[in-house]
Amino acid sequence: MRYERPPSEVQRRIIEEPELSLPLKVIAGAGTGKTFVLAHRFVWLVVHRGIAPERLLALTFTRNAAAEMRGRIRRLLRLNGYAQSPTLWVHTFHGFADRVVRENAYAAGLNPDPRVLSEVQEDLYLGQLLEAVFSGELAHVTPLAPSVLANLGVEKPGDLRQILSEMLRQAKGAGLRHEEFLEEALRLCHRFWSALPRPQTTRELAPDDLPEAVRSGLFAALDPEELPQSPGSEWEAKATLEVRKLYFQAERKGGRPVVPRDDTQALFDRARAAEEGLVRAAAALYEQYVQRLHAEGAIDYDGQIIQALNLLRDPGLRLSRHYRSAFDYLLVDEFQDSSRSQLELLRLLSRPQQVTVVGPRGTREEDTFERLLVVGDCKQSIYGWRNARPQNMDELLPFDPDDTIKSREIVRPLTQSYRLTPEITVIANRLGEQAGPEDPALEPGNQSRGLIVYPPLFQTPSGSLRQSRREEAEYIAEQILAFQRQGQVTDLQQVAVLLRRRNAFRPLKVAFERHGLRYQAQGGVGFFEHPLARDLLAWLRALQDPQQDRYLVRLLSSPPYGLSDRELFLLLTSPDSRGRRRRAEAPAIDLIQQRLSTPRDSELSSEAWDRIQAFQDQYAALADLARQAPARQVVEALWRHRIEHAALTSSEEAAVPVVRATFEGLIEEITEERPPHLDDLTHILDLYLGDDQRQLPVVDQPAQGAVQVLTLHAAKGLEWPVVFLPAWTPHGFSRTAYDDHWGFRGLKSTSLAPKDLILKMLDKGTGSRDDEEQRLAYVGVTRAERILAVTRAVGGSEREPEYPGSAFFADVVEQPPAVAVSETAGHGRVRPAAPVVLRRSQTRPPETLRASFTQLRQLENCPLSWVLSRQTEGWPEAGSGQPHAVEAPLVGSRFHEFAAAVNRGQIPPQGPQPRQLAAKLAADLPEAEARRLLALSEVFLDSEWVCPEADAEVERPLLLVQREKDCLVEITGVADLFLPGSARLVDYKTEAAMSPAHRAEHALQMHIYREALRAEGVSDPVTVIIAHVQRDAIQTLTFTEDELQTQSQRLKALLHTMVATAGGEEVEVRAGPHCQYCGFAACCSERARVFGEAPEGA
Repeated sequence: MRYERPPSEVQRRIIEEPELSLPLKVIAGAGTGKTFVLAHRFVWLVVHRGIAPERLLALTFTRNAAAEMRGRIRRLLRLNGYAQSPTLWVHTFHGFADRVVRENAYAAGLNPDPRVLSEVQEDLYLGQLLEAVFSGELAHVTPLAPSVLANLGVEKPGDLRQILSEMLRQAKGAGLRHEEFLEEALRLCHRFWSALPRPQTTRELAPDDLPEAVRSGLFAALDPEELPQSPGSEWEAKATLEVRKLYFQAERKGGRPVVPRDDTQALFDRARAAEEGLVRAAAALYEQYVQRLHAEGAIDYDGQIIQALNLLRDPGLRLSRHYRSAFDYLLVDEFQDSSRSQLELLRLLSRPQQVTVVGPRGTREEDTFERLLVVGDCKQSIYGWRNARPQNMDELLPFDPDDTIKSREIVRPLTQSYRLTPEITVIANRLGEQAGPEDPALEPGNQSRGLIVYPPLFQTPSGSLRQSRREEAEYIAEQILAFQRQGQVTDLQQVAVLLRRRNAFRPLKVAFERHGLRYQAQGGVGFFEHPLARDLLAWLRALQDPQQDRYLVRLLSSPPYGLSDRELFLLLTSPDSRGRRRRAEAPAIDLIQQRLSTPRDSELSSEAWDRIQAFQDQYAALADLARQAPARQVVEALWRHRIEHAALTSSEEAAVPVVRATFEGLIEEITEERPPHLDDLTHILDLYLGDDQRQLPVVDQPAQGAVQVLTLHAAKGLEWPVVFLPAWTPHGFSRTAYDDHWGFRGLKSTSLAPKDLILKMLDKGTGSRDDEEQRLAYVGVTRAERILAVTRAVGGSEREPEYPGSAFFADVVEQPPAVAVSETAGHGRVRPAAPVVLRRSQTRPPETLRASFTQLRQLENCPLSWVLSRQTEGWPEAGSGQPHAVEAPLVGSRFHEFAAAVNRGQIPPQGPQPRQLAAKLAADLPEAEARRLLALSEVFLDSEWVCPEADAEVERPLLLVQREKDCLVEITGVADLFLPGSARLVDYKTEAAMSPAHRAEHALQMHIYREALRAEGVSDPVTVIIAHVQRDAIQTLTFTEDELQTQSQRLKALLHTMVATAGGEEVEVRAGPHCQYCGFAACCSERARVFGEAPEGA
């Protein structure tokens, strides 16, 4: 096997691991080449084990990763002699689930082509549903009735919305249907409250013994596998004291709690009833959410996984068995980011085997999996807010050092980081010891000298946190300039500033602009802090809700109106009887209308009144537009108003393209069948403002000579020579409302505070909230190749925190060599012989049928051709998509051969070689056909379809898998050209005339090809094109969406006929013009009627 580059010895051992019957788990640290290993392992299985590429399944977590993996595997296959691009099963988990659902939709009675919602569209649907809940529209659903919700102990409606939506997302992420979630959540609720010590039993305990009794009761209720690694070793002292207060009260104010309370049981009963009510409300909301999506033919990403799980679990469909037998090996990347439902999906796809385990709990049989490779690193799991569970690495392939394991798994660590210097590796390993203590340490692969920059804490003695952050940002800007002067940085693009939160950019923006440093803020970093964006947001808010005065005040004080503070005060207040000015009770917009409807007074100048009148006129016009027009028109009108009527500063002019593109991206993201209106857009803006980890839908073009600014989550998988980690003081991650072990988690604003206190006391032992902070720190540190700078800022009254997320650098400071402590300042296809007609018998259809699109087309013309093709070995494999005819016209096939040779680069499009090839292909044709072929080739050479894109895929093989009854039908085909850059799929046609019948046939073909691309994970909308090549020009034919969608029923009818005839049902021979192109005309029973002669062998 040929490699892209020589692998290390450890990488080679993983790639060439000969044992396939045991699962292979690769613990791949940062920068150790895991993608290299995965792609080469895939190709090694093809080259050395003879596994067909289409019998290998590779799963990744992002579309970009899947596309990169797919391209890398294709390059490696070509490098190892595979000229044709095979069909590859390389998908994201959601993409694979979507493929399973689409392939089996008809059999399961599901929508075969659901509209898949983006994350933002999902949030929009959920937000609209919650609005219906809180407006009383769903009062008929008992758990969601307003009278029920009001008695759940949640004081603030906003908190209740957050709790219900979080619980719904947790349930979906776990792969649970609403009824399963309800059952599991109620079980966990019962387990928790039943495990707590009863108040009557604690009266006999000393108050100091109570925490241990609570801990023992709860941990006794957990399954052994759920037990924390070191429960109770780091209890929070404050939480422990608060837990005592649940059972005991103090004799006097300020004393220790020592007197047993009488109302503890009543408090617990109320909390339990509230929790059960919240669980039932969340389950009911989940059910309503799914019903609404189903009614509108939509599905979200989690729904794709859940539907796939349901299909694979269905014993009647036997799909789990089918897909297990369809793949000889599974490869999974970034497994630490998988959710509970994705873990279950992998279990259903993997081939199980039993192993014998001898350990402290005795001898037992456990399931493990063969022919499986998972790659991951628990230390880099930073997507807990997306239901990622790093423990999946161990739950799929458990490891217990106390067990004697016979034939269980093979574990291979990748430890040599080609990115990190020895100095940065020290930091990474110290973090790694805390984030993943069982994983092996990294070894530096970059032996150049690295630098750790660790300045003192930024803390202004009498200042605020904001002032400290400004000083920190100034330091970062000055340090970057210093690196430039020292020659450490030759291009600012080598520098990255990685933020933990998107809204932490403003101090850096000010500092960078002050020092003249170019920067590129990626993924919407700092977007909502830009004045232009804030002006647009203020207009959108004011138009949506005129009662919100603060937005109107901002607009009146901003260009082009620019009212001063004094003018605003005089406008929005009026004198009382004593002459003192008071704020009017009416909203500002109503007050402005009232003041303008009366004669102008002299308090304001005539110029100020003119500006106020201009604002009122503009507001009225925009409000009228917002009531009638979609959001896109409203935003366009706001742009024209803001840019045309107010002078822009140089920084605002530079930001116009980014701000405008971001708003357009937001609108595109929520556009479905109808254009979104203003309420939809403002709801989505609320989501982005409230979720600081969500990446805004803006396409970032690489900026040369600019510092890269992005979030740590967006930086995963990337690297830079110089990395800054600012604001490295503890933020803490928001805790989810639902937990796998404890069920619903109490929040401070609810009557479930007792549960919150008790779980807080156990937090350190049950998967600390600090864990993800540690892992995020590890990811940030390992992005740096040569220089790592970590800065911290706190407010004037704060002390430097004792916190693992920042305190780990304190140890490194003691090692001067590693740290710089800053100071404070012709394809040759075989044509089959004529087949012999065999006697058919009624049989059960096979589990899998394979047909080319040509066969499918002939099946529609005459089912007998399909029957005969199945009786002829090798026919379906003899060149999918090519005509197999006794007297097939050769001009079309010769033209396709010519076009493929040109587009593959086998001959240059210019010069004499193309015409020499065309003459060679025409040499044995009749004169008229030879002239036609030469004319078609000349037209082609002058067209847009000659080498149109660098990454064009010529003669792209395609595979669409559909389930009909108990049979899986595989439809193969070859598209002449696929252009991934512009998402276009092109097929050449050479008919003399394009009749309506031809167009309908081509619409079916392109519908199948487009669905096959979707099944491969091509997410961009693909434009399908027929290039009709004629003597004088190439006519480009496209199809409407309706024209393509109508082919679904046509395809379903064809599949039904195909499976029926494969089972032996009689078919009717239909003679017609198609017979002259049929490859089975020689033995057809209708030959005498069509051609005037008997079939061969008759």
